[in-house]
Amino acid sequence: MRPLAHPVAISNPNGALMYATHEAELDIPLLPAAARRVYIIPDLSTAPLIAVAPLCDAGCIVTFTKTSATVHLGPKLLLTGSRDPNNGLWHLDMPDPNHANPSPLLEQTESAAATIDHRTSPANLVAFAHASLFSPALSTLHDALRLGYITGVPGLTAETLRRHPPSSIATTKGHLDQIRKNLRSTKPNAPPQTTDDTDDYLPTADPPHDRTHHCFAATFEPTGKIYSDLTGKFIAPSSTGNNYILVVASSVPASAPASNRHALEQLAEIFSPNSPTPLRVATKAPPSPGPSPPGTPRQSNLQPVPASPLRVPTKDLPPLPNLPDLVPTSPRAAGPTDVTTAPSDATFPNLTGPAARNRQRRTPKKSAMTSRKPPTAPQQTISPHPNPHVTRQRTGALPQPSHLASHAATTSFEKLLLDAAVPVTYHMALHGNAFNPDTGKIAEYAKLSQCSDGAYWKASNAEEIGRLAQGYKHIKGTNTIYFIRKDQVPRHKTATYLRIVCAHRPEKENAYCVRWTAGGNLIDYPHDASTKTADIITVKTLINSTLSTPGAKFMSGDLKDFYLGTPMAEYEYMRIHRRYIPDDIFEQYNLSALLDGDFVYVEIRRGMYGLPQAGRIANDYLRTFLEPAGYLPTEHTPGLWRHRTRPLAFSLVVDDFGVKYVNQDDVDHLLATLRQRYECKADWEGTRYCGLTLTWDYEARTCDISMPGYVDRALTRFTHPTPPRPEHSPHTWLKPEYGAKVHFAPADDSSPPLDAAGIKRIQEIVGVFLFYARAVDSTMLPALGTISTQQAKPTTNTLTAITKFLNYAASNPDACVRYRASGMHLHIESDASYLSEPKARSRYAGYHYLSEISDDPATPAAPNGAIHIPCQILKEVVSSAAEAELAGTFHNGKEACPIRVCLEELGHPQGPTPIITDNSTAVGIANDTVKQKRSKAMDMRFYWIRDRVRQGQFHIIWRKGALNRADYFTKHHPAAHHKAIRSSYLYDPNTSSTNYFQCLTNDEFPTTKATTAPPASSPDEGVCASLRHIIPSPMSMGEGVLIPNRNLDNAYRFTHCQVPICRRSNTHRHPHKLM
Repeated sequence: MRPLAHPVAISNPNGALMYATHEAELDIPLLPAAARRVYIIPDLSTAPLIAVAPLCDAGCIVTFTKTSATVHLGPKLLLTGSRDPNNGLWHLDMPDPNHANPSPLLEQTESAAATIDHRTSPANLVAFAHASLFSPALSTLHDALRLGYITGVPGLTAETLRRHPPSSIATTKGHLDQIRKNLRSTKPNAPPQTTDDTDDYLPTADPPHDRTHHCFAATFEPTGKIYSDLTGKFIAPSSTGNNYILVVASSVPASAPASNRHALEQLAEIFSPNSPTPLRVATKAPPSPGPSPPGTPRQSNLQPVPASPLRVPTKDLPPLPNLPDLVPTSPRAAGPTDVTTAPSDATFPNLTGPAARNRQRRTPKKSAMTSRKPPTAPQQTISPHPNPHVTRQRTGALPQPSHLASHAATTSFEKLLLDAAVPVTYHMALHGNAFNPDTGKIAEYAKLSQCSDGAYWKASNAEEIGRLAQGYKHIKGTNTIYFIRKDQVPRHKTATYLRIVCAHRPEKENAYCVRWTAGGNLIDYPHDASTKTADIITVKTLINSTLSTPGAKFMSGDLKDFYLGTPMAEYEYMRIHRRYIPDDIFEQYNLSALLDGDFVYVEIRRGMYGLPQAGRIANDYLRTFLEPAGYLPTEHTPGLWRHRTRPLAFSLVVDDFGVKYVNQDDVDHLLATLRQRYECKADWEGTRYCGLTLTWDYEARTCDISMPGYVDRALTRFTHPTPPRPEHSPHTWLKPEYGAKVHFAPADDSSPPLDAAGIKRIQEIVGVFLFYARAVDSTMLPALGTISTQQAKPTTNTLTAITKFLNYAASNPDACVRYRASGMHLHIESDASYLSEPKARSRYAGYHYLSEISDDPATPAAPNGAIHIPCQILKEVVSSAAEAELAGTFHNGKEACPIRVCLEELGHPQGPTPIITDNSTAVGIANDTVKQKRSKAMDMRFYWIRDRVRQGQFHIIWRKGALNRADYFTKHHPAAHHKAIRSSYLYDPNTSSTNYFQCLTNDEFPTTKATTAPPASSPDEGVCASLRHIIPSPMSMGEGVLIPNRNLDNAYRFTHCQVPICRRSNTHRHPHKLM
């Protein structure tokens, strides 16, 4: 105890002061030295007090509970005390200062005396040995012990096995037998026939497709046939640097490790099979369907894939396929195996000893392996230690065999319906086209970062973070996001989630594209967020304008980081999980200090992908520096831009732009203006734009648009196999009953409805293929329109229809449309089908294309690729075929108005747009040439087309229905019609030089060898003569039958050249008779 030179004042809660006169040290050696310093206060009349703060500063942990208090220093308990119920204070017990060797206090815990009892009863020894041998059948194990095949196992003999047979669940599960199928028929028995049948006297021959009992015997003995399978890439390589295991099973199974896939291809050459069964590793093709049926307890030859723990030395791999040989069943394959003399980590000899003398598959009649569980079985494993080497859990759907035509019709739809109880995992929405190379399936970043290409995806993810933030290595940051603490997020703001979108873009500099997007559904943006962007019709119109403008060319470009860097008036916030941030980024930005649990928060200060306002503010910002350079958006067409003085126009779709230019200086001026703010990548060939692949031929003035690979990726996404036979029709077709007095409507669909997963699958398929149909393959539109009316409440019949549609898509994967130079005048062919859809609905369609304008309305225009094909079901129930046709002209006219405006804003003036229809009543109503009586009951909205005809915008023309290109899209047709007419709408270089419409036209107007029209003796004969010189070869030829010639007035004229004309063909002329 030492006196203080200056007394220390201590304030009481009532305001009074007390003074400490001396300083001392507590005699408690257990406490740290810094916590033992105390003051002596003479005025303190109560019990001594101890401060909590010095204890905590010294590293102690002070815990207060309702009845007690403790002081710990790490795991040691220093002081304990209790709480006084009268005054509510905690009193600590002081240890005895006279104790010679003070020791830490021990917590009073409940204890129990336990001993280890080594029970070596015979029953336990037998059960342990039986389980260590993978629970074989007791009879098999008894025979092996009796014959001396297994020796040296403690406690395991034939006698002890008989006396103490173990009861093992694994043995029972490994020897389950299913009831053989086809024993109890579900078909009702036909009533007995009590009268004679004439067939008994003159029996008819069996139809070729009926199932009979005629059998024959044949032998087949495959030799040299092998099965192979490949494990996925392990998370961590083995100690020898291997990442894969190739397993090959023939007479004797074998396995081989490999460090990469290139090494696997070399290994595949070592196992050269004699039979034509290919190795999956060597060919990268899916194996033949060979797995065992679900629930059948037997091992499949095709899938003996062993599981392996991490970091296992690959030198221990050979015994994996040989473990079942521990219990041999024949003297030729057996040899004394003493398991007690082999160390626990020893490797068994591979293909040596007794195993080498038996070249046949050594599989007992009943395997001792644990049976696979079917998908409907509970996923809880009863056995506490399942063998990972011989079991493999299968998830997802298995390939089913095709349904033969001779099978009974009672199973026509049951197998097409997925059972809701089966845990089949469906693919989610397609957020890109990033496929996992190890699985062949679309995957998200979490899976892609762990695949064989994971290093590329991780590097791209780090670059994306640096691009959004303040940079990373060579990537320059845009200051879009800033890492902040959680308490810096304003109270009125919600931190949204992060979504990583991955896509494989081979046209980009970095094909592995990773984009960070913010969850826009949680962002509250009160202003208008709509963005003006060009649609597919505007893009197709711009392509046609490029072909039809003398000397014009097309190029496409991409504005890098278009959404990033645009200033925002109000910041947004987002939280990111730690696992999505690479370690390099984490260290560079010192994020450990900002980490809140497992999340890091960012402040979004500039435009970013996913924000609802990002597109609007980016588009507005683009306009602020393009307008001073002379580039302005057109007044009425969204996404279309033109220059005030230069002959240049371009369309803008998000950050992709397609430019039509005549002079190189003009496009250089545009690129220089854009590069003042953005990093711009130019494709001078113009081969890729808006997901379309463009093939330009400026000499012939043609352009082919296609989307190669789109259908294949979609079929892979929906796991749809290639049909065994080509499917030529996208939908089913009901043959009409010609001559019937009464036509009945089809019965309502009463098939079972699909579950929620089936509904979502149908909707995803319709959405994915609808874009493709509108962009390229228009032959899919009628089928998709019918299916879309059922997608809200689909049934098994809908599933059958979607399966047929997918077969059609798989049979016709890559469609192509060819455009040629024309006079850039809009032409429309309109048609409608009356009562062709359920619930008394009708369908209309149109074929919008660009061609030359003719002075004679009766002269058909030269064909061209369609820029728009509306194909929809009328919402109204019309009362006649004329009203349906009038409704079709009304809707086609409405669709044509923005196209006419777009053409005029591109510099192509439009006269009256001809609309071709095959209904004379509709033509008369639209042209005011018929006396209205009953037609007044028609929907008054359809008379809108009559007013537009009066204004000179449209000209309604009648033409025979067989020549109407829109007829194909208004109804369902037989497969023969689809096959014959497909080349009339899509370009195929392998087709002949004739098509359906040309055959029909040539039959109506026979051609002659004259190169000029003879004098017309009648008006009809004059029309026929004029038609002979404008009817071209079909679009599918691509040889420029109408050759553009540029004369002195810089206008395109088209001259006819000799082409082969098809002869009269009843099949081609009247394919509708096949209906």
